[in-house]
Amino acid sequence: MTDIQLDNDYDLQISGGDIIIGDATYQHQAILLKASAGEVKQYPTTGVGVEAFLLDEDKSLLLREIRSQFTKDGMKVDKVNLAPNGTLTINAEYQ
Repeated sequence: MTDIQLDNDYDLQISGGDIIIGDATYQHQAILLKASAGEVKQYPTTGVGVEAFLLDEDKSLLLREIRSQFTKDGMKVDKVNLAPNGTLTINAEYQ
């Protein structure tokens, strides 16, 4: 999905006085993962809130929430996996 580009601090990327536009799929995924429900004013049920799942023993709830939130945002989710070492793998793209 094409959108404005943000830097690692979620500030606008600007070059030559212009806002940079580009593929923002991974940027949107990162925002959905970090945001908790209630943090996005226009869409109060949006957000995985991944930090809330860090101490949970059952990681299936996290994977289910990721799949649900990404699907609601218009992505086709092919794979969501959490390896024993904590590596999260997501294969999802906008349709």
